[in-house]
Amino acid sequence: PLGTHAQTLIEDTPYNVSLLVYTRSSLTEQTTPAALLVSDSSSNVVNLTFVDKDLDELEMGGTVIWDEPPDAVHVGRYSVYRTIGADGIYGRSKLYNDVTKGTNSIGVAPELVIGMSGYIAVYSRSTLFEQTTPTVIPFNDTVSRVEILSVTDRDLDATDLGGLVVWKAADESQVTFYKLHLSEDDAGSVKSHLGVDTVVGTNQVLVPPDRALQNFTRVLVYASSSLVEQSTPDSFVVFDMLATVSNIAFLDKDTDSDDVGGDIFWNEPNDISRVTHYVSYLSVDAAGTNKSQIASAIPEGVLNTTILPDTILSPNTHIVVYTRSSLVEQTTPAFLEVTD
Repeated sequence: PLGTHAQTLIEDTPYNVSLLVYTRSSLTEQTTPAALLVSDSSSNVVNLTFVDKDLDELEMGGTVIWDEPPDAVHVGRYSVYRTIGADGIYGRSKLYNDVTKGTNSIGVAPELVIGMSGYIAVYSRSTLFEQTTPTVIPFNDTVSRVEILSVTDRDLDATDLGGLVVWKAADESQVTFYKLHLSEDDAGSVKSHLGVDTVVGTNQVLVPPDRALQNFTRVLVYASSSLVEQSTPDSFVVFDMLATVSNIAFLDKDTDSDDVGGDIFWNEPNDISRVTHYVSYLSVDAAGTNKSQIASAIPEGVLNTTILPDTILSPNTHIVVYTRSSLVEQTTPAFLEVTD
């Protein structure tokens, strides 16, 4: 009507090269209108990228990044979606709130379930409308499955762990380091950090000896990206290696008071697979307190050693024999109380 000096074009109006404005009287519409050449603005974002840094299967996390459109004059904000279809329309699901112009990125929190989505779509928005043809890219679900190859306990004491953990991973492209835990189950419901994390590329780590197993039965290895630690680790049941000698025997052949001398014998442990040596001491008690070594370490396979004559016994009261692995000497020995 007369007095109105503006007209809003509805969204998705077909493009024409000119806009024409006619005046109209009560009799007729003029035949020579005013004309305006129309410039069709395309405001698609460019250089759209997304790298999934959630390392679990069927979960995503990371940052969607893009550059502003070459013509961004009328852009006010951006809308970001996950979609099923490559057109950016079919099965779309919005990722959080719109992003204001100039931000040009949006963080995707880890552990977001992917579902059937396989594409990221970014729509530019003006103050009036959202574009109908977005920029679309496919994305890959990054899955870093860890496989523990071995956990070799070389701490020869019961309920103590120490030794090498070895693993491999199928895809390390987004892995930055690995984290190790002891756990009561495969899922890590109750776990304790081993404190021996390692960077990607080093797929083995030495657990220091004397780590108490308590109620833990498994070692877990988690892959971690720069964003998050995966929630589904691999697990390996720990075989707690125990190797203690038995039936220590000693006959004192030194007849002097408070002097001892003679041969010591013992039976080998039930499992000698990780035993390298035996070490014997005189000690003030059965636990090996204030012990003094009797002779050099004896290689596995030799089951005796000798206390030289005229060895002073006091204040010692016990012979203690320890097994030794390639990693460490056990801390809880077998013992025999000495009769002079």
